Amino acid sequence: MRPNERFSGAGHARHLCKECSKLGAEELTYRQAVRDIDRMILWETGRVKRKQRNNFARFLRHPSERIRRYAEGVAARDAAPDVDDYFTGREAFELMWEEEEGRGAG
Repeated sequence: MRPNERFSGAGHARHLCKECSKLGAEELTYRQAVRDIDRMILWETGRVKRKQRNNFARFLRHPSERIRRYAEGVAARDAAPDVDDYFTGREAFELMWEEEEGRGAG
């Protein structure tokens, strides 16, 4: 979320902040597609939600090569063999937490 001060009076219909309104159409389309793809991913596992698979497939056929490559990367992670994602993620989080605490104490 951005504060109202980040938006100019122009372009209200597009709902773009000042920074994003300066971007080219191609970059803006890419960023919006990445946001849309990321919203289809489960946070806990990094996998595409089952109900979103049909929507996700359209990004694999997108005319923009850059968007297709991003979607293919997500699909590759999604197709990776299952390991105990919960515990692997939790262990990584705990390791990161311990490192942060070690830096703060020193």
